[in-house]
Amino acid sequence: MTEYQKWLDTISASYKDGDYDTYVECFELPFTVITNTANILVTEKDELRAGFDALCHMLRGEGITDSIRIASNVRNLGPNLMIGRYDTHLLRGANRVFDPLLSATTLRRSPDGQWRACSFTLDLGNAQWPFYTLMLPQTSATIVAA
Repeated sequence: MTEYQKWLDTISASYKDGDYDTYVECFELPFTVITNTANILVTEKDELRAGFDALCHMLRGEGITDSIRIASNVRNLGPNLMIGRYDTHLLRGANRVFDPLLSATTLRRSPDGQWRACSFTLDLGNAQWPFYTLMLPQTSATIVAA
């Protein structure tokens, strides 16, 4: 679980710091995003960049100061593949903005030894990439970039 949590912490820090260079190193292209409504294939770095920029803009617009991802139920599927579930807590100061978002990510170890995401499953209603809003089906709420 240590490598998985380290990957989650790196992603959270990249959003907080607006650090695309670190973020892009956390992904294998193409990768798949699975939501409640769609399977989305992200194939190019410019698509990845658009998704990163949209999410950073949305988080800043909502006054999100921290995103904390906590791993659970992590399993190695072999020496170079792992899958895990995690909860994302989005905070505005010390206050949680909404209930934790449940997600799962599959990581694959690349030839250089780094773990990179090859798929995400998110409890969201979003049907296209990039996510300019987070469509939260459990509350029918939407967080929109300001």
